[in-house]
Amino acid sequence: MILESLWYEASPYFYGVGGLASIWNIDSLLALGSGALLVLSAAAILALRRRSRRAVAEHRRKYSRRPSAADA
Repeated sequence: MILESLWYEASPYFYGVGGLASIWNIDSLLALGSGALLVLSAAAILALRRRSRRAVAEHRRKYSRRPSAADA
């Protein structure tokens, strides 16, 4: 379970680094296209995760039960 969550968080960074490495080190049109797809995928994954985490945090903040004076 810990390895799954670790991979979940780290995978976009691996995709981005792998994509940049294939763009810079391999002189092939196919490598350039594959690297660009990996970099774009990493950016999209990070953007979607950020948006989702913001929405969840906003929902929790908006709908969390706040203690009132009657609860004390």
